[in-house]
Amino acid sequence: MPIVHERRRKMEELGESYQQPVDSLQAYLNTVPPGQPVDEMELATMMLTLVFFSIHTTTKRTTICLYNLAKYPQYLPELVQEQRQVLGDDWADGTVTLSHLKELHKLDSFIRESLRLSGRSIALPHKIIGMDEWRLPGGYVLPKGTVVNINTDDVYYSPELQGPDPREFNAWRFLGTDKGAARIGPDMIAFGLGRHACPGRFFAVHEMKIALSLILKRYLVTFPPGVQGSDTAPLLFTPIKSC
Repeated sequence: MPIVHERRRKMEELGESYQQPVDSLQAYLNTVPPGQPVDEMELATMMLTLVFFSIHTTTKRTTICLYNLAKYPQYLPELVQEQRQVLGDDWADGTVTLSHLKELHKLDSFIRESLRLSGRSIALPHKIIGMDEWRLPGGYVLPKGTVVNINTDDVYYSPELQGPDPREFNAWRFLGTDKGAARIGPDMIAFGLGRHACPGRFFAVHEMKIALSLILKRYLVTFPPGVQGSDTAPLLFTPIKSC
């Protein structure tokens, strides 16, 4: 609670001149009337809710990466070789550090491509607020209160944004570019966009890299015999060595 107490002190002392942090904690503190104590249980519940919201999305995207390992086995040798090169001689048993994660460029590109082709939908609803209407470049007018959804297929299938063959899975599509898995932009909205983009996206990508790195070191991920390219079939994890 020291951070909470310090922020409330500054809010009371500085008033409107206080430069408020743009985060969920500050959003909650702004709902507490001046002079009223912070409900610690309510605050803890809110923060835990945010944690649980982030767990299922990271788990889902990691699972999609595992399916892509099984669906596109041609990329597996280079991903494993990268593990050996970055982690060194003890790659199979060594600890994966933050510095290691930054050097796993092929795995990063693999993850970004998996994110790109796993976010196909008409979603990310936005509501027009704070103005009477919103005028789009094409002449369309959206009245205040209108809910607008984004056609993500138009983003992820655009050759102008994604390069050649955007409908094809290319694990090395982003190698040699500055487009890391956590980088957002008009061509990648898996984590949102603008000031409301997911602030935990860097941590989420690190989690995914660690999980996939550990699996690549220990298991061969495949579909059951006779199953090819299924997004619903069970996955087989065959140990590469005794763990």
